[in-house]
Amino acid sequence: MFAGLVPSFDEVFCVAVARGRAVLERGSIPPALLQEFAEVARRAPSERGRICGLASRPQPRLELHGFSDGAGQRLRNVFGPFARAGLRGAVLQAEGRGRRELGYLAVAVLALALVTLAMGWFERR
Repeated sequence: MFAGLVPSFDEVFCVAVARGRAVLERGSIPPALLQEFAEVARRAPSERGRICGLASRPQPRLELHGFSDGAGQRLRNVFGPFARAGLRGAVLQAEGRGRRELGYLAVAVLALALVTLAMGWFERR
């Protein structure tokens, strides 16, 4: 239900495609790969969805949400050479919140949970 809305821990990038445009939402991506995704989007302006690149082993993989079979195959074909290269050259960064902010949020939630547990332990003593 929430697939594509909540970032995965191994997510490298997330690109939104709509109305013939591809826009980087989260993470970092090689500029050439974003241009290739944008070219696929321009050729199929009615396609809408999300493209998420995941850093899995032995090589990165692509998760596609909301695309037709044909557009999905074109996107996978574009991604192939970049996946084999290990997504080297990922220098284009998303604007706004990034992975670092999500990491800080996770640390804050963990700290809050530890404080809550400690308070409960001291109250029982």
